[in-house]
Amino acid sequence: MSDFLNHLKEDVEKGGEEIKDVWDHAKESFEADAAAENAELDSYHDLFAWADGSLLALPFDEKEISQKDQEMRTLAVMAVKDQSICAPADGVIESIDLPQNTIVIKTSPVNTLAIKVCVGTVSFEKDATILVHPGQDVQAGQPLVRFAHPIEAKSKLMLAEPKTFADFKGAGYVPNHEPGVIGRNEIIITTQPKAKVYKA
Repeated sequence: MSDFLNHLKEDVEKGGEEIKDVWDHAKESFEADAAAENAELDSYHDLFAWADGSLLALPFDEKEISQKDQEMRTLAVMAVKDQSICAPADGVIESIDLPQNTIVIKTSPVNTLAIKVCVGTVSFEKDATILVHPGQDVQAGQPLVRFAHPIEAKSKLMLAEPKTFADFKGAGYVPNHEPGVIGRNEIIITTQPKAKVYKA
């Protein structure tokens, strides 16, 4: 009888170890997935200037905003002085509207941005080469459009998703650069403010 009980005890202990192993493996897998998801979300915190030029305004954070910028959900306005328009963040090209000089990029599961260049100044169809296509992965700073010659044009970064500034700001996005001269490698909007913070 004691042999039977000893075997039973050994089987229970062995079963317990197997259950613990399964639990430990599941826990490690969950933690790895969570870390990967957090790393992915971290990569979307910074939005960079999409060209060299001057940052004119950050309407999403201004108390008084024009009706047009409200309707367009304009995040930032630049006077571009460059030959290329670049991705403001890592993402996937969602669409390209040549007649409207607009490229839409999904930059996170919840954020979709659009870059628009003033139509009356230059034309994506006539004056530029489009370097990307819908469905393509892009990285922050990667050229999306290259013009035949350096341009001087007004350009806007707009919020396609979410539908309101409140939701965007609710995710922690804040300005990270004052209006003025800016380079394409500089952060204009972030959820992790750096040393150079916009002053209202």
